[in-house]
Amino acid sequence: MGSLPILEIERLSIVINTGGEKVYPVQDISCRVYKGDRIGIVGESGSGKSIFALSIGNLLTPGVFSVKAEKFRFLDYNLLNLSESSWQKIRGTHIGYVFQESLVSLNPHLTVGTQLTEHLVAHRGVSKKDAQKSAVDILAKLQLSDPISRMKMYPHQLSGGMRQRIAIAMALMLTPTLIIADEPTTALDATLQVQIVNLLNIISREYGSSVIFITHDLSLLANFSSHIWVMYGGKILETAPVECLYREPLHPYTKILISIRHNLEEKKILKTIPGSPPDMKTLYPGCPFYDRCRFAKEECNNSAVSLVELLPNHYTACTLVQKGEITL
Repeated sequence: MGSLPILEIERLSIVINTGGEKVYPVQDISCRVYKGDRIGIVGESGSGKSIFALSIGNLLTPGVFSVKAEKFRFLDYNLLNLSESSWQKIRGTHIGYVFQESLVSLNPHLTVGTQLTEHLVAHRGVSKKDAQKSAVDILAKLQLSDPISRMKMYPHQLSGGMRQRIAIAMALMLTPTLIIADEPTTALDATLQVQIVNLLNIISREYGSSVIFITHDLSLLANFSSHIWVMYGGKILETAPVECLYREPLHPYTKILISIRHNLEEKKILKTIPGSPPDMKTLYPGCPFYDRCRFAKEECNNSAVSLVELLPNHYTACTLVQKGEITL
């Protein structure tokens, strides 16, 4: 962990304006990412993970999404008031994205080689020949067989696993400071999922890039993440080093996620969480897990929640755990 964060966010909130109604997918998030961090963000669908990730690269539709924060800084850039020309310099060069569906990332009308080299030529001014060599080298590192031949192919000629490697290669071409991988393994089989996670791990160590890996699968993060952030209802409810989170979860929601993971591994019957996910048309003053938590008291619903460090580098937003009123 470096001395200064490369990404620093304080009280970030995002509102979706949907024709008279408002949706609040991200509510009052504060966090930091340091050089070399491998952050896993976990939470069920609808918890705000992807919208949070897209906001970092200013990829949310203007007018539809409103982003507010007390601080939203990446490197020396204030992300709250950048011009589009400045964003063009940041995206790809400093922030690279790997999305869930590789076909969305790749242009079906261009060869793999063209898509891999065009940004390197445009942003770094290298020759096309040198750019092609760099692309082949990266494809080889990503264990793509016969990379020279793959450069001449179109996306539809490649399997899903190959396309996902190409998408990762695109994110790596400019060796970005931060790689954001938004559920990049969801459409792949279990073997390919492990391979992709291992590749991102190797890349982070070799290039020194920080990685934010978004998933709903805790098992994938066990051998990848240095830290895990648990999101629910648009808020971060717990953050911890990966081994600490698995060994001693401090938030009731995290405890349930861990128990579900253990039950899956041991092929036991899965128990559902009572109640329904939070309605994101509501701004929650307190804990968004209030309606589904068996420990909840009225103060959990009415009092503002904030992350408090209870163990070394292990933070929870559960007020009752912070006060020592419950032990999980």
